[in-house]
Amino acid sequence: MRDSCGKDRDDGRGGHQRGGASGGILKGTIKMKILWLCNIILPDFCECFDLNKTMAGGWISGMLQELEKREDMQIALCFPIIDENRVKQGRFHGHQFFSFQCDLYSDDYIYADENLIIQMQKIVSDYEPDIIHIWGTEYPHTYGMVEACKREGLLNRVVINIQGLVSIYSKHFLLGIPQRYITKMDVEGTSLAQKKNLFVKRGILETKAIKNVKYVIGRTEWDRACTYWINPQIHYFFGGEILRSVFYENCGSWKEESCRRHMIFVSQGDYSIKGMHFLLEGCKLLRQKYADLQIIVAGRDIFCAGELTTYAQLLKELMREGDLEGHVQFVGKKDESQMCQYYQQANVFVMPSVIENSPNSLCEALMTGVPVVAANVGGISSIIRHGKEGFLYQSDAPYMMAYYIDLIFARKIDIELLKVNEVNRAMEFNSVYKCSEQTMAAYHIIEKG
Repeated sequence: MRDSCGKDRDDGRGGHQRGGASGGILKGTIKMKILWLCNIILPDFCECFDLNKTMAGGWISGMLQELEKREDMQIALCFPIIDENRVKQGRFHGHQFFSFQCDLYSDDYIYADENLIIQMQKIVSDYEPDIIHIWGTEYPHTYGMVEACKREGLLNRVVINIQGLVSIYSKHFLLGIPQRYITKMDVEGTSLAQKKNLFVKRGILETKAIKNVKYVIGRTEWDRACTYWINPQIHYFFGGEILRSVFYENCGSWKEESCRRHMIFVSQGDYSIKGMHFLLEGCKLLRQKYADLQIIVAGRDIFCAGELTTYAQLLKELMREGDLEGHVQFVGKKDESQMCQYYQQANVFVMPSVIENSPNSLCEALMTGVPVVAANVGGISSIIRHGKEGFLYQSDAPYMMAYYIDLIFARKIDIELLKVNEVNRAMEFNSVYKCSEQTMAAYHIIEKG
């Protein structure tokens, strides 16, 4: 058979007979039907929409690859698409998929209007899922799906996977930003204050969605606390995230003798939450001691455009003040193999964010064994124990960041012991088997009601 993307496929049905939302699982006859709502089109499905393959959502793709091996369930996926003419549904890689129209990148996308809810309701009605798994709360379609499931009588079958929480992130958005930059308008026609306000607005529906559901999946003390204060009756499942396969294949591959001395690697630094401004303040101190200091920044290159954003202007000023011009390189978005190579080359991986939950980049770094220095924000202390798997510091104290980086550069710590501890922690926290079993256990509890 051939699917809607013109690819040969198995029909993926495996003898499935529909028994209704409360049908349960009978081996060989009935499969649990799961509907995943995603914030992006997963890389393997981009060609269905005539889009270039993205490099995002690795934790979702990793979980999909594991769960699709099971014979007692089937997963359909639901993706957002900007262009209404590209909205489609079909089958690909043995999975049914749906899509809905919305503009994730519009500052006006802060409401779940009736049209969005109707789109979600039709998808739910067509697929008749046993479980609806929503990946993330950052956009209005999360609430749109929650409301659609409420109308379909499936609200108790919804589980939200906590990624970040924009309602909480907004409280930290401007930490360390000088006042003169907060209200300054940039080439994008917005100020940092307005960008923070977008998080605040989207956080309203995020909070409403969490208040309405019975179940969430998280993985840190931070996301457990945050969801508890939003909805004290919430049932919290612990569910780890699966990394991209290249990092398991290169587990413990970092070697001190082959790394680039005094090279700092940062996975992202394009907006204020990622804390690049604090990193540059800390590197101003390091520059006094290490003339060959190099800072490599992956992710969106905010210096490639002709006119700089306000945040890029701030970074440029800090580079100039810290004698760091020519020592900072934004290398753009990289695929998993390229990211792995940067971790292997780095002398240290730094995560200077002002707020995070459980960033996969940090877990990827731990898996390779590169020394890690991270701001002690959000859920980070649930992943790293200070002095054992890395070093944690107060996010607005970049002098402490610089101190720990110097310990690593100057070999004042047992680098090999640190590496062993990191890899062991990563294999535990991001165990493929554990993470997939945790998710399946949650599904079974939800399905039983």
